[in-house]
Amino acid sequence: MLSLKQTEALASERPQKGFKVADGDNRLHESVKLDGVVPIDFKVLSKDTDGDLAVMTSSNNPKATGPPLHIHPDFDEIFYVTKGEVKFKVGEEIFFLKVGDNVFIPRNVPHCFTIVSEIPATFLIIAQPAAKLEEFFRAYGKVEKMTPEIGMRLMAEHNMKVVGPPLTVD
Repeated sequence: MLSLKQTEALASERPQKGFKVADGDNRLHESVKLDGVVPIDFKVLSKDTDGDLAVMTSSNNPKATGPPLHIHPDFDEIFYVTKGEVKFKVGEEIFFLKVGDNVFIPRNVPHCFTIVSEIPATFLIIAQPAAKLEEFFRAYGKVEKMTPEIGMRLMAEHNMKVVGPPLTVD
């Protein structure tokens, strides 16, 4: 349990004013693209919140793409769809999300998704606490050609674990 003095010290390290990140831009104006085509735009960084939260968008996700079934013990995740349609597996349940829908994924629950719409999907991703998700996406963005082996290694390095295959569209 934190004392009042410790809580005040932590609060004083946070930014003392708000900031704006424009559509299509990244908090630090950095370019992070997965597989050369999927931009990840960091909107709120873990350092903005002392690790309590990270917010990002993922856009231009092509049909039939998505991660393998995986878990992360360090954070809960929320996806909010802003374009396209996405099929999620969360635990044993299947959810079909369209624009305006969201899904909550508790930590330690196996999950994955795939894009089911013909148009590329875009979604907002919220991680709470931030854990190592930003670092994972930055490392992934540096990979020239992703393979299942590289993906498993990157996930393991960022405290995530692959526990099954990717989800299929049908």
